[in-house]
Amino acid sequence: MLIRLNKKAITLIALLALCLAAAAILIAINAGRWNTGAPIKGSPSPAEGRYQVAFSDVTVAGDLVIKPLPDVATDGSLVYQVLTPQGAPLGAFNYVPWQDQNPLFQEIPGGDLILGTHSLFRRSDQKIHNLGEGAGLGNVSDYSLNGSRLALDGKNGQEGDTTIYVYVGDPTGDAWIQVDSFKYPGYLGEKQAYLCWAGGKLYYDCWQDDKPVVKVYDPAANHSSVFKDNAMNPLASPDGRYLALFATDSPSGKTEGGMGLELIDLESSRVTGLDGSSRMFWSPGYVTVWDGLRLQLHVYDLRSGAKVRDVPADSPVSDLTIDNGVLSCIIYHFDNRQITREKFATEIGDQESDAGE
Repeated sequence: MLIRLNKKAITLIALLALCLAAAAILIAINAGRWNTGAPIKGSPSPAEGRYQVAFSDVTVAGDLVIKPLPDVATDGSLVYQVLTPQGAPLGAFNYVPWQDQNPLFQEIPGGDLILGTHSLFRRSDQKIHNLGEGAGLGNVSDYSLNGSRLALDGKNGQEGDTTIYVYVGDPTGDAWIQVDSFKYPGYLGEKQAYLCWAGGKLYYDCWQDDKPVVKVYDPAANHSSVFKDNAMNPLASPDGRYLALFATDSPSGKTEGGMGLELIDLESSRVTGLDGSSRMFWSPGYVTVWDGLRLQLHVYDLRSGAKVRDVPADSPVSDLTIDNGVLSCIIYHFDNRQITREKFATEIGDQESDAGE
């Protein structure tokens, strides 16, 4: 039997097919991004039981001491204890050094410390607080600091409310501006929303018109607009010149999830395709991208956009820097229910070195 469809029906069917395809793509992207950004080879997860941390390196943060506890948290993250120089405990916070983009700690104006991505140590009462409490967020997804401006996104913590709120404010006070709010569709699950400052403007994940977009907020105009359609996971270089994100039209081509990673020079507007995930490390003149699918670290020259070399790496890394042509990092291993780590260094011009060996 032949069925005739008018133009309106054909258009509606085409839009429905496009939406279903986009949904499938984004599910794959979300799963792929998480897999490539997360550790491999026996890394801890709630379903696998508790791991033990086999290192106890102490980090000094001003007049405080931060050290990992031996037991891994139920969500697979490490638990770090904060102590006075005399050893008196002040509290603890969770952090995943091989996955979190933010540093272990960061001092903000006034001397308080952001701990990991979700916690704030206040000098006034010597206690650890939820980073988002001033903005009314019960669960911070990401933060970015630009001088005295702190940007946060996350949920308010109320049961059943899946709205993600974006705020900008003074981390030392209660003056917060709600920049935006949105909801991810249910099939994306607990997708992390990224944000970052670059060139004095805030770039952040959003969901608009049934698609992922990266938006940009200008504090001077107190106005947000779409920076790029069909894009997600913005990450900025420390100097604010470069912005990395995933996009469907990336010159790197579409990955298995349907998006590719690209690097945008915000000064020249040059766009370069990159291999790998949203796990990135910035060094003067270079950006290095962790690729959990190919088990490599891809090193790129920021000025030319050219790939310098691929460094084999069969385990995730943290604290990666490039100085005087030498790539240095910490490699994490997950064997026999223990988390160990080791220092690694190689000249980026030496193609024979092998990370993790």
